[in-house]
Amino acid sequence: MRDDNKLTDQQVEDYIDMKLDPMLLNRNGQMVVAGTPKRNSDIFSTINQRIKEEGELCPWKLYRYPAILDYDKKELLMPDRFTWAHIMNKRLSMGALKFAREYQLEFFSRDKSLFTEDVIKIAKERGKDVTLLNKFENLGSQWSYLAGVDVARSGAASADYTVVMILAFNSVTNDRRLVFVWREKGLKITEQARIIAGISKKFEHPLFLVEKNNVGQDIIDELIDKYNVNVESFTTTHTSKDEMIRFLVTTFEYEKIILPTGNHSSRRVVEELEYELQKFSVTKTPKGNEKMEGVGAHDDQIIAIGLANKATQMFGAPFAVTDFDGDSGDEYSSVVSASGSHETDLVKKIMMGIIK
Repeated sequence: MRDDNKLTDQQVEDYIDMKLDPMLLNRNGQMVVAGTPKRNSDIFSTINQRIKEEGELCPWKLYRYPAILDYDKKELLMPDRFTWAHIMNKRLSMGALKFAREYQLEFFSRDKSLFTEDVIKIAKERGKDVTLLNKFENLGSQWSYLAGVDVARSGAASADYTVVMILAFNSVTNDRRLVFVWREKGLKITEQARIIAGISKKFEHPLFLVEKNNVGQDIIDELIDKYNVNVESFTTTHTSKDEMIRFLVTTFEYEKIILPTGNHSSRRVVEELEYELQKFSVTKTPKGNEKMEGVGAHDDQIIAIGLANKATQMFGAPFAVTDFDGDSGDEYSSVVSASGSHETDLVKKIMMGIIK
């Protein structure tokens, strides 16, 4: 396929459907279209969409040959030609999104993302002078920490990630500043609970909003019964998830999110979050129903920050927590923190406008 853009995507699609495809019927032939997906309207994305909509009835078959076959195992498609370091350097130089399209052949459109480039850019610019933190810092009486936890459905190495995101919430300006991120997979429930309890202690026991579904309830029970962590549960249904995500989108659009980019490590963490945000879209199922999901990417960070953002609506004062004995300081790879308030619950509700 030519890539000089002298033909529009529609012209290419029409040529294949109206010129080449009829020839296959006459000659009982086959067609192979090879290349790299570039846009949501190019021929590869069009074929991919037809396969999704028509299922087994679709005569097209899609074969992908990504450069990285398995991130966890560092398994490459062509290890005799490229080393893992070569591929990672290319990913860093291009950025995660471009790399995903060019080297991992993933289909997604920034235009269809719920989180546009503009709103993410504003959030990053607002955080150009701040960084992620490893422990509690007092940012002032108007700030408090709130956390969201997306729990992995199993402890297998191939499972989703367990993610903790902590936001500092300003009850006067309604700003939310990302202050801490922890992301790990392959941990048993007891180990996840132990680390989350350690994070809670580091940040002086903020409210943790934890997804209740699947193994979430087991972790909630462990956090409460064993560590007395300040936990509220959130039951994820199709409706509640959509409402939570749309609230997060609105928070970005109203420029109330601050993403720290003040140092290299903060920028690296924010880049991974941005990668998920820009690939999170509204898609349609084969039955025509709308579905919010990450297209070719995990969405665990989005769920976690969405839960933390949701927690700002359930804001409350910290309460007593038992000591956590297993905190060695390196149980989790940090990348954030913010502030907390020592005001009473009554004062906080007045400041938020709940009590007038």
